[in-house]
Amino acid sequence: MRVIYLAEPTDDTPPKTEPDDESLGAAWVTLDELPNYALRGEEVAELFAHVANGGAVYPPELIRPE
Repeated sequence: MRVIYLAEPTDDTPPKTEPDDESLGAAWVTLDELPNYALRGEEVAELFAHVANGGAVYPPELIRPE
């Protein structure tokens, strides 16, 4: 299962450029920039494109044990 969180910056603070205890170097990128990153499979870019093109996004509360 892949879970991708959709987020938006809350202010104009630039993204981190150096890794720290809370991240490995997260960055805000466009769909056109994705090919420059080593992703864990083609479906990641497909899911990002789905969301960017207005595809359905569901809240995390939908994920719960059966």
